[in-house]
Parts: sequence; C-alpha cells; structure tokens
Amino acid sequence: PIFGPRMLSMIGWLKSRAHCSYSTIAIWMDDVLGVPVSRGYLAKLCNGVISASLAAAHAQVKQAIPEQSQLGSDESSLKNNGKKHWIWCITAPLFTLFHIASSRSRSVLEELIGTDFKGFIHFDYFSANCSFAWNFGIKAQYCWAHLIRDIRFLLKHPDKKTKEWAKQLLDRSRKMFSAWHGRDEMSEAGFHRSMVMHRDRFLEIVRKPPDSTEAGNLAARFAVIPFQTEDSNEIESYDLSTDYFRFLFEPGVEPTNNHSEQQIRHCVIDRRITQGTRSAVGQRYHERMWTAIATCTKQGRSFFHFLHESISANHNGQPAPSLLTD
Repeated sequence: PIFGPRMLSMIGWLKSRAHCSYSTIAIWMDDVLGVPVSRGYLAKLCNGVISASLAAAHAQVKQAIPEQSQLGSDESSLKNNGKKHWIWCITAPLFTLFHIASSRSRSVLEELIGTDFKGFIHFDYFSANCSFAWNFGIKAQYCWAHLIRDIRFLLKHPDKKTKEWAKQLLDRSRKMFSAWHGRDEMSEAGFHRSMVMHRDRFLEIVRKPPDSTEAGNLAARFAVIPFQTEDSNEIESYDLSTDYFRFLFEPGVEPTNNHSEQQIRHCVIDRRITQGTRSAVGQRYHERMWTAIATCTKQGRSFFHFLHESISANHNGQPAPSLLTD
C-alpha cells in the first residue's frame, strides 16, 4: 500500500471504530489531509492489509473460547449481497469474539465453543441454543430478561386466567430477585434455603398453566422430560428448569444475557451504515475488527494502539500482538 502503518490504522479506526463509510473517509482525507483516494482503494486496504494484520489475533481468541469457565452467546442478522447471514457474538470475561456465518443453527456453536465445553453459557431461549445445550450436556443459563418480557406479554392475553397466571409469575419473580440481590445480608446456608424456596414456589405456579397455547408454551420451558440414552435401556429424566435457575446456586453466574447483547450493539450500528457485506473477505474484515475493538475496550486498552502495532508487525514481518492478556 502507498500508506504507512499509522495512516492505515487511522483508516481502519475511522471505518470500524467511528462507523464511517468509505465515502466519508475519502472526503475527510481529501478535505483535511489533501490526499485524494477512491472508495475502492479504501475498501481494498481494509479488506486486505488491515484485515490480514488482525487474522492471527482473531484466530488466537477463537482458540481460547473452549477453555473458558463462563461464556455468553448472542446473534444478530447481517446481509451479504442481499442474503441473510448472522453475526455471532461469543463473550468471556476478558475478550469478545465476533464470527459471521451463513447459518443460525447449532452447528456454529459446535464450531466456536465445541461439544465438550464444561463451563457455563449464558443464552437466550432460542431453538439452536436449546438444541446445543440439550444434545451435548452444556450447562446453560437462559436469560431471565427475555423470560420476564415473555411473561409480561401474557398480561395482554384475552384469557383472564392467563393474565392472572402471568401476574402471579411476575410477583414470584420480583420476590425471588429481591431475595437474590440481598444475598450479602444472609448466611450461606440461609441464602441457599431462600433460593430453593423461591425456585420451588415459582415452579409450583409455572407448572400449572391455564388452558391457553401461549401459557402452555411458556410452561414447557420448565417441564421435567423423560429421555433415554443410546447405551441404556433405562428411562431417565431431565428438569428443564435447571437451565433457568443455575444463577441461584452457582457463584458468578448472572441471570441474564445482557452483556452479550450490549457487546453486539456496535455491530448493529455498523450494519445500519454499511448495509451489510458483499464478500467473504469483507466478512473477515468486520469480524476481526469488531473482535479487536470489543476486546481492547473490555481490557482498557487502546484499540488504535493495538491496530497500529498489528499493522506494523505485519508490515515488518514480525509476530502479531495478542488480544489475550496473561
């Protein structure tokens, strides 16, 4: 390229951190710097040398995902040449990884997280997430923010019994979370007894739904279901409610998936400005830049400094810097 590492870093920062379009960057360079450049050349730089400089760091973060004790997962749509794709966001305490795929199925989770994952995953209650957790024995924590939103929706149901049922569930939820937030004021044994009581009282209500389809669908999330493994003739059972109540009994597990949803908002802003991607190389650029931006922000590092180091290392044939801290 005709530009050095610092100018390339500025172009990448404007494109992905400041959400600028190629047209805006071209105008800025011409008007402010007196350097005329075409949008096509800017796209070539971003999808070429800038993207390549972050490839190793992105791959390293991806490899670290199965080793984490806690993860969060969320996804949002993205158009690629008019066809729907998905931005997958996998979060951990010290990094966030973005991956663009053509599928929203559990196969993406199998690729990114692996089927032998032993930690906890914060999920939305979505079919691919449920299938992944159920088929591979993943310890899920489904999002209570989404659950409460679904319960509130039933307050507008035409059936009076369904409305009353939803009110009872919301009341039990409020009492449970009030007790959960007061955990520092209880002994360990007292807190455990309180959580068991609140869980059981919630289950008493939710497992006796009124005769409406919507209530039945919500109650099904908390059912105890029978199953049989391939190597056994015995019928076993699994309590689906376990994946909603892990946060009550596992230290450090949060009841919502809010963190992953917050992380993906930056990508949604980019999507609105760019209207999506046009090629696989464009997808790789975005997922690498988004990963570096989110991870540097999470670690309190300068994204521009990291990008500059990465491009300089690539320019000089040196090992790329890492997004993973010791």
